Amino acid sequence: MDSESLQDRITARQVQLERLKAAVGKEYVKTVLPYVNELAKEIAGREDELSEGTQKAVKELQSDVRRQMGEAIDEANTQFTKTAEGLAPESQRNAKQDVVRGAGGFIKNSAIATLKNEQLVRQVMNKPIQATGQLFPEMLAEFKASETRKMNRVITRGIVSGQSNREIAQAIRGTVSLNRRDGQAAKLERAAQTMTSTAIQHVDSTSKLALYRNNKDILSGYEFNAVLDRKTSSVCKGLDGEVFPLEKKGTPQPPIHPNCRSTLLPIVKGLEDTDDTRASETGATKAKDYFTWLKRQPKKVQFDALGKERAEIFRSKNMTAKKFKQLSYNRNFEPLTLDEMKKKAGKLGYDLPE
Repeated sequence: MDSESLQDRITARQVQLERLKAAVGKEYVKTVLPYVNELAKEIAGREDELSEGTQKAVKELQSDVRRQMGEAIDEANTQFTKTAEGLAPESQRNAKQDVVRGAGGFIKNSAIATLKNEQLVRQVMNKPIQATGQLFPEMLAEFKASETRKMNRVITRGIVSGQSNREIAQAIRGTVSLNRRDGQAAKLERAAQTMTSTAIQHVDSTSKLALYRNNKDILSGYEFNAVLDRKTSSVCKGLDGEVFPLEKKGTPQPPIHPNCRSTLLPIVKGLEDTDDTRASETGATKAKDYFTWLKRQPKKVQFDALGKERAEIFRSKNMTAKKFKQLSYNRNFEPLTLDEMKKKAGKLGYDLPE
């Protein structure tokens, strides 16, 4: 089986997906920011100073924010939803090619059953996003409500603290000395990038998993595949390399958390044992999972990846990669605190350094 090529393909596809996330996030923001900039300009140019004594004007302004900013976000959400609906069949086509590649030519394209586009999109929209527990439309609606509320709070906070109109406008735009990073506009931009990135990962993994489960006669399960670098979350580090049967319910599916970069690999029946080479931040490796890879890295990489206290536990004499994986997350695939980690280690009979 050409397993190395499959791993390379999965890695390359995730890199492409990360680029798509960045591009889609920028497009989303381009639809909303013109209104935000116009709002700041309008506030700065008002002849009457907003204050606690001009409650009627303030209420009218905040009502306009909810309506006009809401309309701008609605437009961005509509465009983004169309992008997501177009991505679903593309992700399914890629997953189909992954299965063919994973089978090393033993399975033809025609043997793999695909879902109709409308069925696929329905699954994407009706399956909760693991990172947030929300449905796709709910996530977009919550973003709209949250960001309009935050914008109005900036206005209210400025009025209560006695800021001038120009100072309130600056709180929206941000200060030049900080490259505008402190402004509400920049905060909205970062929130939009996180929201769209997380949603796109959901579309991609849901589409893949739908195809896998539609071909249980060919596939036995899927492997959770995290990025081998220092930025990977503690939960994804622990899940990396784990294989889950397709019949099992409640299995982890990216995005596990906001901005998740993990993906899925198909496991073809009869070809479960592979000797894959995969990419990492320190070069190609045959490590089966994140912690096996990390065990082979220099001390600095281990400390950067885990933090001082966890790294010291990881580097302790009797700690194996397998043991540390067990201490990474709970049954709901949530990261364990250091105290929870030590408590679980005691239950499992693992001796940790003091």
